[in-house]
Amino acid sequence: VAGYLKARGVVRGDYVAVCMQRSVERVAILCGISLAGAAYIPIEVSTPVARIRDILGEAKPTLLLAEEGVLQSLSGLSINGVPYAKTFAGSEVVKSLTYSEGSDPAYIIYTSG
Repeated sequence: VAGYLKARGVVRGDYVAVCMQRSVERVAILCGISLAGAAYIPIEVSTPVARIRDILGEAKPTLLLAEEGVLQSLSGLSINGVPYAKTFAGSEVVKSLTYSEGSDPAYIIYTSG
């Protein structure tokens, strides 16, 4: 996952939004985001599309990893959205890991309040 992200230009300090069901794959993706040096923005699949658009517009993530249905509902938005399953399909090898500094964010949480 980290190799896939780095091959797509994700670097230390970037944000990667993740909109998918809770699963083992989601855990692997969150670990890969961290190993790429980026911070993740978790978005629940049940979040209304308008709210997802607001979050993505404000956070400006480098990449959105999401389920196909979510990507289709956001088709008019100018964001680099990728089906999360593609992160497991590649064979990109991480030649060097990017470690975050203590002051780098690990994640960004948007709440309803």
